[in-house]
Amino acid sequence: MDQKQLVWVDSDPSVGLPLHDCDDGFALFQAIHAPALEICGVSVGYGNTSARSALRIARKLWSRLHSSGPSLIAGASAPGILHSEHPALVALANELKYHKEKMTLLALGPATLFASLIRHRPDLKHRIDKIIWVAGRQPGERLFIGQRCAYEFHDANFEKDPAAAQILLDSEIPMILIPVGLGTELMLTADDFSILKRQGGSAGSWLTRRSRLWLFLWKIVFGLKGAPVFDCLAVLAASAPDLLDFSTCRIEVLEGKRVELHYQLNDTGPHQVCTSISEGARKALF
Repeated sequence: MDQKQLVWVDSDPSVGLPLHDCDDGFALFQAIHAPALEICGVSVGYGNTSARSALRIARKLWSRLHSSGPSLIAGASAPGILHSEHPALVALANELKYHKEKMTLLALGPATLFASLIRHRPDLKHRIDKIIWVAGRQPGERLFIGQRCAYEFHDANFEKDPAAAQILLDSEIPMILIPVGLGTELMLTADDFSILKRQGGSAGSWLTRRSRLWLFLWKIVFGLKGAPVFDCLAVLAASAPDLLDFSTCRIEVLEGKRVELHYQLNDTGPHQVCTSISEGARKALF
């Protein structure tokens, strides 16, 4: 068998909160069950909601997974460089030192934790294979999603801690962006919910039950066929990259009326951006 990819996941779940996205919860469920991944750690921090609320939600999901996987650990609670002895930083550093193989860092929320690691422990950069981050847009791109009622998305994972993005870029660690504009390329439908409820055990039933309003919002208010799962694309980039298309790109933080994370396609990289997905991607989620 091929060797599993080592992954640390940093997430900000808000499953069940009114008018909040639920895709982090589905992405965590997906990552834990992905046969190609070995999850070395899961940190939970601020982003979609407060760090305290996100951790409470993650623990409810974890208690239903019946998984022998890693324990949850509290991540960043606000933007900025974390203290060097922050428990999540210490745990991540220890995992990087322990494993011989390089590790992928999966950022499903603001990149505060990973930027803090790079700032405090630059000696561990060579232990990181790549960083996969749900963030970024092309220059001049505005992120409207929906048909009946178009909603403009913000690049929230970047905008909540722009300084973290610059630290990641300065580190020269290879990065894969999952741009928010790609969200409607992968959506969960009512049929997907039914399958996950039947086959996903206690955790699948809890996820779908707590996410009904979220699915309803995207279908009825925005006129989409389902709910976009941005963060699930990031997990696929780690677990089943053959189901996605990537292009090399250059990434930079640009300041104007507002600070934005831009990517521009080129032939030399050094980074990559997901540009499209295959029709079979949904079947590989759970």
